[in-house]
Amino acid sequence: MILSLLRNHSRFVTVDQLSGQLFVSGAILLESISAEAPMVLRKTRNEMQKHIIASIARPYIKDGMTIFMDSSSTVFALARNLSDISNLRIITNNLKIIWLLAERKGFTIMCAGGNLDALTMSFLESAR
Repeated sequence: MILSLLRNHSRFVTVDQLSGQLFVSGAILLESISAEAPMVLRKTRNEMQKHIIASIARPYIKDGMTIFMDSSSTVFALARNLSDISNLRIITNNLKIIWLLAERKGFTIMCAGGNLDALTMSFLESAR
């Protein structure tokens, strides 16, 4: 909404104009969810966008490929959509992806080394 107001008001608005039009009295900067946030929190943020990205990426993954799947929650959404592939080698540093795909026949799952970071559920070079 702020961007829209800026575009409609010659690229300049005052704090009073913003607070009046948005019905707020103040603002707090919320840092974005980063790779450091717990996986359980990250996987529920922007869920629809993650599913869209996963559905766009899925057709590029073919039987017989070797892929690396990082510890992002978007890649976890993609991992959920690999049910129709029968022969895949996955290298990952994400424990949740390992658990999700561990029982899939025809999948070879390799874990990237490191220390398990319980917050992100991924193996990293050094744990906190």
